Order: sequence, then C-alpha cells, then structure tokens
Amino acid sequence: MTKLVSIVVPVHNSSKYLKRCLDSILNQTYKNIEVITVENGSTDDSLEILKSYEPQIKVIKLDSKSLGTARNTGINASIGDYISFIDSDDTIKKEFIEELVNSIEYEKSDLSICGIREIHEEKKEEIIREDFPHKNIGREEIKNNLAKFDYGPCNKLYKRDIIIKNKLTFPTNLKYEDVPFVLGYISSANKISRVSDALYNYHIHSKSEQTTVDERIFDIFEILELLKHHVNIILLEGLYTKILTIYSLKTKKLKDKTKRLEFIDKAYDLLDNTFDNWRECEYMLSRPFLKRIIQSHRKLVKLYTNL
Repeated sequence: MTKLVSIVVPVHNSSKYLKRCLDSILNQTYKNIEVITVENGSTDDSLEILKSYEPQIKVIKLDSKSLGTARNTGINASIGDYISFIDSDDTIKKEFIEELVNSIEYEKSDLSICGIREIHEEKKEEIIREDFPHKNIGREEIKNNLAKFDYGPCNKLYKRDIIIKNKLTFPTNLKYEDVPFVLGYISSANKISRVSDALYNYHIHSKSEQTTVDERIFDIFEILELLKHHVNIILLEGLYTKILTIYSLKTKKLKDKTKRLEFIDKAYDLLDNTFDNWRECEYMLSRPFLKRIIQSHRKLVKLYTNL
C-alpha cells in the first residue's frame, strides 16, 4: 500500500501564481496525497481561489501573516507518513512526489532531495542547481557537510515521525525561518538520498522572498543562535561562515548605509569571536579566488556593498 504524503502550501497574497501551483500539485503521478493549504492574512483573492479547489484540497484560514506559523499549522494538520512543503508561487514537475517517495523508500533514507530549476521570470532565464552533489550520504558525512546543503525546505521529502520526535518547528516571528527547521532535520537524519533531476520549479520574481532585503536581515543572528539547539557549535563553522559572509554581501540591497555597515560588523565580529580559523574552513577554500578574497575581509565587503 502506498504511503500517504501530506503537501503543505502556505499562502499569502499569491493569487497571481496560485492556480498554476495547485494545478501542478494535483497533477502528480503519485496519487495518495493530501493537500493542506494554509491561508495566512492575504488581502487579495487567494482565499477565494483556494475555496474553488475544495474538496480536492484542505483550506485552513489564519489571521497570522507569519510563514512559520502557516507551515507549523500545516504540519499539525497533516496525517501523512511523509511531508513536503511547496511555496504558493512555485510549481513542481508531475513526477516530483513519486520520485522522492521512491528514493526515500528504496534507499531507506530519512530524507530525499531533488534538484531545483530556478526560473527568473523577469530575466527570462533558467538555472539548474543541485541541493547536494552526492547520491546518498550517511550520518558522519551529513554532520561534516552541513554548509553544502541548501537550507530551503521545498525540494525535499520529510518523514513526519522524525519531525514530531525531534519537536522540529519553524520560528514564528523571524525571517529565514526555514534554516533551523531544515538543518535541524538534516542533523537528525541517519541517511539522505538524492534525486538528480530538477523536479522543483523555484519561480523568482520581484516579490519573491529571495529578492527582498530589508532590516529583517538582522533576524539571521537569532536564527543562527537557534541552530545551536540542534547542532554542535564545532560543526557549525562552515555554515556560519557561508551564511554570514553571503548575507553581508546581500546588504548591498539595504538602502540604509548605517544599517548595512552595522550588519557587516556584527557578522564579522561573530565569526572572529567564535571561530579561530573560519577563513580557512572548507567552505571558504571552495570559493572562487576573487570571491574568497572579498568574503574574507570585512573592509572589502563594505567597499563592495557601497559601490
């Protein structure tokens, strides 16, 4: 008997993209699914669109606008053996669920991951990227390669019992809420399997979370602190280095120069005070030469973000 897969879709002001998302989910070759949509404070006609799909999907209405609250609500409402998260402005290939289920069951893994197709809608271009290059990896490799994983929640299939057992939840009042959930889950996994095909379509547009940088970027410091509850600080060097240096570069989109410099100083102070040799960690050594030089020095990062 095929196992039930719960698909959780948080929805907030995404009426423009919602139908294509839901249609791609309902068109899956794997049919034993439940679709749980959580509408959280939309001011457009997202709720009306969701109701038009009932009873094929379950609709939960929240007043909260928190993405973390929406995902947690979906988890609590789910009854599936597996859980997958889909963002309401994205789409999935029709084989998405089937391939991930086959991978997790055949390999007897705790998590299955597929590749991602980034669709840049304004630029009219697509980029294929892999979440992790290895076919299958075990416990020790997982712990030693945390910085190599993509911490987005949506191109993955999770076991619901592992989420419940480890009391994994999304922070409800912070941006980048996916980081502690995903990496907390990965850290608890004994084996991870990968589907090489890019089955998740990540649509990037002007209103995407990835393209929006504001003062909430400071939330990343609280997010990193939460990681310590799941991961030993010794194993976090590469991950801290990756996140703090990349997000320092992202501050170029902050209009407030004072806040930009404040973030960079706080990030590099944290790295210097926590890790003695973070500039020589595996993540930094894997960077292209010019990027490594810039990311290694806060003065160069400040110069770059001010250009």
